Amino acid sequence: MKTLITRLTPLVIAASLLSPVSTLHAASSSQQFNDLADLAPEMKAKLDALIAADIFNGTSTDTFGLDQTMTRAQLAVVLARAMNLNTSMVANTSFTDIPATSYASSYVEAVKEAGLMNGIGNDVFNPNGNVTKEQLAAVLVRSLGEQSSIGDKVNGTVSD
Repeated sequence: MKTLITRLTPLVIAASLLSPVSTLHAASSSQQFNDLADLAPEMKAKLDALIAADIFNGTSTDTFGLDQTMTRAQLAVVLARAMNLNTSMVANTSFTDIPATSYASSYVEAVKEAGLMNGIGNDVFNPNGNVTKEQLAAVLVRSLGEQSSIGDKVNGTVSD
């Protein structure tokens, strides 16, 4: 249980922030991001832990994007990284709207394979769609290994 909590702590922090993530910009600490200059030291320390663990990298070399909404693709990246899922690149993806060359394709496939995220129907993942609170709740429940009927209680675009 302690291992699970340790692995999920960054995800829970990340989920509460709903910040974007990018694999394009390697980050070393919160100090490099102009938009984090006024952040409380305690929050900077938490973000530094997430950055050091390569869970978050920011949206550019000097912008973290804390005020931006997280997309479904970004959540897949954060979730796969936080859960240490196998993200070996695949030749094809399961979803028609994610090319195999997308930065998120291997992460999306990993979270799908792990049963943590699904598409929104008709082989569509909607990688650029914003993550809803309901989707985030469903993913968090699944990541904790809980059996839940949350997907039955929400509509198809939220059952993810």
